Amino acid sequence: MLVFFLCATVIAVTLWVRNFFGFMWTISFVVLVGFLLKSQIEVVSMHTSYILTSIILIESIRSACHIMMISFSQPKNAGDATSLHKITLIPAFLWGMIFFGQSLYIAVKIINM
Repeated sequence: MLVFFLCATVIAVTLWVRNFFGFMWTISFVVLVGFLLKSQIEVVSMHTSYILTSIILIESIRSACHIMMISFSQPKNAGDATSLHKITLIPAFLWGMIFFGQSLYIAVKIINM
């Protein structure tokens, strides 16, 4: 899992990170994960992987909830839900509910594994 995070972070710093603070944070993350992989401390690596995947899971639910709330209050500013509304003519709030429902469904499946 740490190798996946390392690869994803290298891709992110190459394609999306544009400011100095973001670049420094990303490089420090790469160094930390690289150190964990090189040192081969299994317990620390395993717990670090759990923490990072938990953060990603929680943030995916939180961002889907945020998109859903925006799609109800400001449907023209709901990001992907607005774009999909323009393409499919399905209201943005329904797309927001689908995004949130999908994230909850996946979270339940992951937790019940």
